[in-house]
Amino acid sequence: MFPSLRRTAVRTARRTALSLGAGIAFIVGAVFLTIAAWIFLVAAHGALVAAFILGLIYLGLAAILLGTAISHAAPDHPHSACDCDATRSQPTPPEGMPPLVEAFIFGLSAALKSGKS
Repeated sequence: MFPSLRRTAVRTARRTALSLGAGIAFIVGAVFLTIAAWIFLVAAHGALVAAFILGLIYLGLAAILLGTAISHAAPDHPHSACDCDATRSQPTPPEGMPPLVEAFIFGLSAALKSGKS
């Protein structure tokens, strides 16, 4: 009945399953690397230093990820900071212009700004 909807649902389900599998594999790999680092650091420096070093690594990683998430948050205004067209003032139409002509000129200027003609 809706082939495009079905295709989109299958694609989304596949992407979700692959992302979940990748996330689980990432967590398992991180656990094994943490255990290997723990064993190495305990043998080389003792349990207290090993716990301190691994704690600092995870705390630093969390701070970096949190900072990245905050810096990529959506801006409060609809236009991005680098949008040059948003800083330009819109020209005011002449007085007495018919609404149809005004709409045409508005559409034409929007098309020219988007780069499509």
